[in-house]
Amino acid sequence: MKQYFGILLVLFWLASPAIAADIDGKWIGSVDGLNGNKVELTYAFKAEGGKLTGTLKSSFGEREIVDGKIEGNVISFSIVTETFSVANKGILQHDEIKLEEKIGNDTLPIILKRVK
Repeated sequence: MKQYFGILLVLFWLASPAIAADIDGKWIGSVDGLNGNKVELTYAFKAEGGKLTGTLKSSFGEREIVDGKIEGNVISFSIVTETFSVANKGILQHDEIKLEEKIGNDTLPIILKRVK
């Protein structure tokens, strides 16, 4: 049984780069803003090893992803504006990313879908 678990662990470890690379491309979603308005979001992600880069486009303009990281199917990054920084952390599951966006003391859930 221990040998079986060890083999599964190694296979998961070997698959991690493939999972990370699977984030590359365009993703869309929306968030209910703090003022109640729905904000449409378009992300373009690119993974290079453990580094995550890309952009966010919304009605507020386009912003670069800062301090992006990817480890297996867990991602984290920040979006920096002139007045504040927005921390994001999420889980990649096939063609969906479940993000939590933290703005000050508020946490907003966001679900992104892959654009095919």
